[in-house]
Parts: sequence; C-alpha cells; structure tokens
Amino acid sequence: MKRRLERIDESIARHLSQLETADRHGDAVPEAKVARLKGKIEKLKEEIVRLNAIMRR
Repeated sequence: MKRRLERIDESIARHLSQLETADRHGDAVPEAKVARLKGKIEKLKEEIVRLNAIMRR
C-alpha cells in the first residue's frame, strides 16, 4: 500500500505541473483539459484518504 500511495503522490505532482503549464499558456489550453486535470487530482486525493483509512485499521 505504501508503494501505491507513493505512485498517487507522483501522479498528483505530475498533474499539478501540467496545471501550472496550462496557467502559463493561458487561453491556449482548453478549459476541458484543465477541468479534467483538476478532476483527476481530486480523485487521487480521495484515494489517498481511502487508503489511509484502510491502513489505520
């Protein structure tokens, strides 16, 4: 499970980097892509909460 959490952290960092790039490019990046990246980050954060709850048991 620890490895899965590490992979999730890596994915979140990658998605945040993509969002930063999108911010720098402004209107050149479709809003749908930005929304999709934010959605992925949110789902990954939910997965972290779920895995931490399982590990506490």
